Amino acid sequence: MNARRIFFWGVMAMLMLSGCKKEVAVGNMVPEKTQALDEKQDTTLETDTVVMTVGDEEIEYQEVLFYIYKIKQDYEKTLSAGVWTFEVADGVSFEDYAKEEIINELTELKIICQQAVSEGVTLTDDELADLKQQANTFLYSLSEEDIQTYGFTQELIEKIYGEHALANKMFDVTTGEVDTSISNEEVRQIKVQYLLIMTNGVNKEGKNIQMNEKEKKAAYKEAKKLYEEAKKSTDFYNFAMANSDLDEVELIFGQEEKPDEFGSQAVLLKTGELSKIIEGNQGYYIVYCVSDCDEDATFEKKEEIIQQRQTTVFESSYSTWSEQYKVVVSKPLWERIVFGEETEE
Repeated sequence: MNARRIFFWGVMAMLMLSGCKKEVAVGNMVPEKTQALDEKQDTTLETDTVVMTVGDEEIEYQEVLFYIYKIKQDYEKTLSAGVWTFEVADGVSFEDYAKEEIINELTELKIICQQAVSEGVTLTDDELADLKQQANTFLYSLSEEDIQTYGFTQELIEKIYGEHALANKMFDVTTGEVDTSISNEEVRQIKVQYLLIMTNGVNKEGKNIQMNEKEKKAAYKEAKKLYEEAKKSTDFYNFAMANSDLDEVELIFGQEEKPDEFGSQAVLLKTGELSKIIEGNQGYYIVYCVSDCDEDATFEKKEEIIQQRQTTVFESSYSTWSEQYKVVVSKPLWERIVFGEETEE
């Protein structure tokens, strides 16, 4: 898997985190299959009950049940089955919040997939075969009770997995022209170890240090002594741990995030070099350069920048696409969907 690829639910998560959501209309839906929704509001939700539409596509309750299952697995295992009644805002339960997120995810997914179809983006036979295996694996992991409760079928799971795969493929197609050429020097990440003889601040024992001039001179003298010892040390990390007034003795940073206290001097160090004594607002620093270009951190920074560029392009495209698709949600039907034992089939 390409490290830049946002896989499976990632595209929708990226859109929701960025706040790129389409406003949806709430009410009765126009397509023929849903014209009688008003009359069905007092009946039991069936798996083929249409609860919302996105563009030309009708979304049935059985598809929503998959997302309910996934979100229940995420939260009930870490919190409790009673989490859904927890109030996250005035008059808004966690269940209400979860429903909104499902509606948003389905909206984004369907818009991206319909746009993919309109642009001729499809999955290959190999990709479809892989999805079939993923669906098999998912169904095999479930209990018979869960399969019956949520109405899962091979056809349904393959459809859902296929839509997410198509959305990711559309992401790749849409962002294919994004500039991914970034030199190491542009994003160079430096790894240093350091110690501090504190003259101003709160030390690792939680003690507030506020030195006068005489005490600062004594601290500087101590820093000079430690500097001479540091030059002879073969293990600066443990040396710093034993002598620094801070718990943290290691840091990775780039030009844009360099620490105010000693960053400007540290970026000039080469691998294996020890700085002179650096005076900062908190005291006297001694900095050792572990690597003047940490390979893993620099690679991760490149990937982060590339993903930011891709996200910007995709968000812009999605914003344009979303204007072409009408989204309607049946509020009365969604109000009858519950995440507890009463979830209707």
